[in-house]
Amino acid sequence: MRYGYLPPLTLNVRSLAMDERFVPPTGGAEVSQSAPVNVADTVLAMGRDRLKAAGTGGRGTFRIQTASIIRRGDTLDGTLAVRLDLRDAEDTSTGFVEARATAAKIALPDQRAALYDLLKSLMDEMNVELEYQIKRELRGWLMETRAPQGRQSEERQSEGRQPETKQSGARRPEPALSQPSLSQPSSSQPSPDPPLPLPPPPPPPPPRS
Repeated sequence: MRYGYLPPLTLNVRSLAMDERFVPPTGGAEVSQSAPVNVADTVLAMGRDRLKAAGTGGRGTFRIQTASIIRRGDTLDGTLAVRLDLRDAEDTSTGFVEARATAAKIALPDQRAALYDLLKSLMDEMNVELEYQIKRELRGWLMETRAPQGRQSEERQSEGRQPETKQSGARRPEPALSQPSLSQPSSSQPSPDPPLPLPPPPPPPPPRS
């Protein structure tokens, strides 16, 4: 459940700390401690993947407010809540955001597998919600994120390419077909032979005596 493949949310602060003082709840119907992975560690790992500091002053703190999974009958109900605080170089609070995610799964037939699926759903929702809240409430603290190295290389290669010529929607006119000439044949061509004369009519029959 890592999110390092996504572009980081780069903040204009000098440092960014992950507050690890969260104490997971225990007892009663709480079953988060039975999950295949540590819930609190998973949330903090997401914070490290998505949040980066690149400024010259100020600091940020990311902390967990709630990380709980409760079983009610055959249903697992999960809740995550986090908070990001920003302070300037004079250690004055300049802004914060809170993000929350909830999900539910059926615990049967394998509770351990259901816990993992539930936590995955919670983390995916938290990842989206945290980014949304930061872009909405702390837009002024966001810095431009550089493209990954592979994408930068592709962009540099594309800059050296010649632009492709795009064809317009209009069709080019086709060359006109030559029409057969209607003029009289030239004098250089031989003239046809004259018609032959008709034979003379036969002589009249002799008179009767």
